[in-house]
Amino acid sequence: MTNFDRTTIEEIKNRNDIVAVTKELVPNLKQSGKTWVGTIRNEKTPALTIYPETQSWTHFAGDTTPRGKNGGDVISLVEYVKKCSPIAAMEYLANRIGMDNSENKNAKQLWEAATAAPAVFPYLVTKHIKPHDARFIDGKLLLPLYTSDGSISSVQTISPSGEKMFLKGSAVKGCYHVLGDQTDIVCVAEGFATAASIHEATGYATAIAYSSENLKVTAEEIKKKYANAKIIVCADTDATGMKDATNAAASINGYLAVPSFESDEQINDEPPTDFNDLHVLRGLDAVKVVVENAKAVPEKYGFTSIRDLLDEPEENISWIVN
Repeated sequence: MTNFDRTTIEEIKNRNDIVAVTKELVPNLKQSGKTWVGTIRNEKTPALTIYPETQSWTHFAGDTTPRGKNGGDVISLVEYVKKCSPIAAMEYLANRIGMDNSENKNAKQLWEAATAAPAVFPYLVTKHIKPHDARFIDGKLLLPLYTSDGSISSVQTISPSGEKMFLKGSAVKGCYHVLGDQTDIVCVAEGFATAASIHEATGYATAIAYSSENLKVTAEEIKKKYANAKIIVCADTDATGMKDATNAAASINGYLAVPSFESDEQINDEPPTDFNDLHVLRGLDAVKVVVENAKAVPEKYGFTSIRDLLDEPEENISWIVN
């Protein structure tokens, strides 16, 4: 994408959650109350602070962007962390959410050109998962995103170190991919590694939503596709992940599974947050137990039919005045 008008810039900011973006750029990011903190310039203590409620950030280590800023919105954050131009930052964020651009590669052609992913790919080894449906091209894993009618809409690449990118010029919202064949219980999870751990632990078909923002629409699409199945939304335990997963489960009158961890457990010196972390720390049996004990989440709002209302027994009312 080469042209960034005001509308496009606002769309980029609105569709990129600042916490999710920072997690991808700052591996040591961790939650601290209502904010997230981390280090990006080798400072001794966390100086980067992310504010989810205002979708903003600050950094107090004295380093500034080329424009003299050390705080702002998600675009300036990418500019700051990656030490790139504003245009490059917007290109990065537009690519991340699959916005249209001048390259507009064909996802289907790219998917068909890829080969089976090797089981020894570093990301798979680190996550303790099998390749499943992942393919391999140009030194990266490749995963498909399908629309509700079964056509491939986009692909996601995952580098050996875990950096994830969507294909430019492709639709991402409302698209997903299901690991495994249809089962009576279908799970929905944020990312590939998390979905792979759940599928390996339970044998249940598991849909990859690819982001917490996409959980709700993915759960709704899965409910349409598997109308008679029990749907379990499997949450990440960070604030954004929990909120989006709970809303997703409520939107379909489904179930919610949430992993729990001991206070001293760590993954790469950070608190664990998802089912893949649980898999790595305690094995697949621990994942299976949590999923099997998912709790029902009722719809926030519902309607009672006239027939059901008429069938309800009359209340025994003691009147003060006859």
